[in-house]
Amino acid sequence: MAKPPKIFVSYSHKDKAWLKRLQVHFKALERDGTVDLWDDTEIKFGADWDAEIASSLDHAKAAILLVSADFLASDYIINEELKDLLEAGEKRGLLILIVILRPCVLGKLGQFQLMNNPEEPLEGMNIVEQEKVFVNLVKTIKKVLTIDPKTSRQEPQRKAGIHNLLIPHLRVGVDLTNKPDQATDVRAFHQERISIGRDPASDLLLSDPHKQVVSKQHAEITYQDDRLYVTDLDSMNFTYLNDARILSFQAYEIQPDSKIRIGPFEIRILSQSTKPNNDRTEIDIVNPYKDNVELLVTALRSIGAQFTKETSRRDQVMLLNALRDTMMDVEQNEADILIAQWLLRNIDH
Repeated sequence: MAKPPKIFVSYSHKDKAWLKRLQVHFKALERDGTVDLWDDTEIKFGADWDAEIASSLDHAKAAILLVSADFLASDYIINEELKDLLEAGEKRGLLILIVILRPCVLGKLGQFQLMNNPEEPLEGMNIVEQEKVFVNLVKTIKKVLTIDPKTSRQEPQRKAGIHNLLIPHLRVGVDLTNKPDQATDVRAFHQERISIGRDPASDLLLSDPHKQVVSKQHAEITYQDDRLYVTDLDSMNFTYLNDARILSFQAYEIQPDSKIRIGPFEIRILSQSTKPNNDRTEIDIVNPYKDNVELLVTALRSIGAQFTKETSRRDQVMLLNALRDTMMDVEQNEADILIAQWLLRNIDH
């Protein structure tokens, strides 16, 4: 029988009461064999303390840090446990979850997933609010660790000199979960990589004018060996596959019924077909810019229908303001210049 995934808990002994509360919330998952919650109280008398902790860290699938000023003041935690945890997070994508017990300065720990707001530590909450944080923590661990490992793997490896013999032709649907009555936005792609984000240069642009949900380079869909994968690019608010958060920089296989969620956006692969490559470059078979240029032309025509020579000065200012607000974060590239030059040359045609 396979061992349940190990969850490593790091805490200050001065915060042992919070450890006990954490253990209570994970007891049901431990009982049914879903997880193995490990902390240093499991080290037997006379055992090599450092070796036991190092071994548990090496086998951990996730780590929970109960953070307080006492936690950050511990030389052992900072110089030993935390050092190894951060290295595991960087090298093998160890999921690190932070629970803030009392006010403290997080420093580098702020880059990991926080289960509660730094301005709202557990000791400032009432009992119900505290319990909700622990419940959410248990749910997060359960979702991440119950993703079928057969459908996830590290970034697909390409063999040197070998390219896909088939190029995917994808129809991707984007829905807004907070606007269920709105029609699905359907996009077409003929490429092996689809970038997703709020950067206007993204292949799949997700509008987030307030920059609260979607990162500029949030995630990507890639095609390799006749399979599709989704990868989170260390986004600020994470990427979810079938409601389970995926780890950054790890590729997860997309199944026909899979749903990718980024904030209020739900992304689905509506259809997938392929075109033979015949050992030629992709550009020989299909122009990868054609679909996006058609979208650009459609947008220009839509704007043109509203904007005529008789348009008021107010509308002219509104159009310029819309361009300024939308293009504010866009870094100019060669494609922008080429498009602008073409439009200027053909203005009278």
